[in-house]
Amino acid sequence: MKGLTNVWYKKLLASEDGQFSGNLLIDGPFGGVDRDVASFNSLFLFASGTGITAIISFINQVCELKKTNQSSLLLSRVEMHWCIREMSDIAWISKELALISEKYGDILKEDEKFLKINIYCCSKDQQQQEYIYKEAKQVEDATSSSDSFEKSSNRELPGFVEIIDFKPDIKKIVKEIELQDKNMFVLSGGDLFKENVSNSVARRQISAINGKVSEIYLHTENFSW
Repeated sequence: MKGLTNVWYKKLLASEDGQFSGNLLIDGPFGGVDRDVASFNSLFLFASGTGITAIISFINQVCELKKTNQSSLLLSRVEMHWCIREMSDIAWISKELALISEKYGDILKEDEKFLKINIYCCSKDQQQQEYIYKEAKQVEDATSSSDSFEKSSNRELPGFVEIIDFKPDIKKIVKEIELQDKNMFVLSGGDLFKENVSNSVARRQISAINGKVSEIYLHTENFSW
């Protein structure tokens, strides 16, 4: 491909025996926070592009908490907003969506307000709007076997997922979020995306300062396209 992998590939081709050695530095792990997610009323997740890697694990975590602690769980609402370039990018997490639907479909159907995932396709190619990504069948099979969700429009996605075919106004989304008493924001993406979300969350801190809410906590991860 391009970038670092292409550089390493050329070095491999140039070697006499088809091998070469080098130093590899691994940055991570990603997706962890110091605070207990279950100690908040609301969890808001924001990601762009490959930043979803550090975000999707939170969905599995909160769904498991919901399943095992339904009566005592303080967390009552989870929203995820993910910006992608092409509809085909959804395939990156299609297996995760299928597993979430299959494993937690019943409890999410009982409380439809608990989990909401908005996926924004920022592609300018209008033909992409009717594209059903190639791995959607996995989600369809999982939802039909558990009988947990009705399909979302014609995209064959779980009911907690909505596809929005335009680039979102992130600042407006954060501004209009209905805060509860204790709120956690987690974001992962490119620098500009991270800056927009972080600044927008910072503006909401006035609600904590004037006593309307107890806390607004922000955690960021560094990811790019």
